Amino acid sequence: MHKLTLPASLVLLLFATIIAKVRAFYDNLVPLGYQDEDGFHKGEKR
Repeated sequence: MHKLTLPASLVLLLFATIIAKVRAFYDNLVPLGYQDEDGFHKGEKR
C-alpha cells in the first residue's frame, strides 16, 4: 500500500502534541475573571 502512512501519522501526532502544549501554555496566561457592563474584573463573580 502506501509507505507514507506510518511516518505521516507520526508527524501528525507530533504536530498535535506541540499544538496541545502551546495551547496549555497560553491557557495559563489568560487571567480568570468575568466581564460585565462596568468592564473586566479579575476573580470570581460574586
